[in-house]
Amino acid sequence: MDVLVESEINLNSEVSEFPVEDGFPISDNVTAKPIKLSLVIMISPMPVTWYENFKEISQDRVINAIDEFYNIWQNREPVTIVTHQKVWEDMVMTSCSIRRFKDLLVMASMAVIGIYLYSCR
Repeated sequence: MDVLVESEINLNSEVSEFPVEDGFPISDNVTAKPIKLSLVIMISPMPVTWYENFKEISQDRVINAIDEFYNIWQNREPVTIVTHQKVWEDMVMTSCSIRRFKDLLVMASMAVIGIYLYSCR
């Protein structure tokens, strides 16, 4: 991953409700739902932070990254996601959208990938 463009964390809970004789529901339990994590990342043909060291453009970086996301989706196994804010363990990919485009400055194909993950815990 070269750039984390956007991230969204959804923390949801469910409150149980039981009707009583007076007609009003009472709540006596809160259940935490699994964490949902959405990421939008960008992958380029050269490492963004190491541009001075990697002046050559390799389309293999983009292709390999897309292949890796396909493998994660196909294997359906938990993965660990590391961002600058937190390490998210035991996450499964629920969907992934991949958009490729041509960067006219370097005339190379880049990818923007939307990843949606769900906590297994």
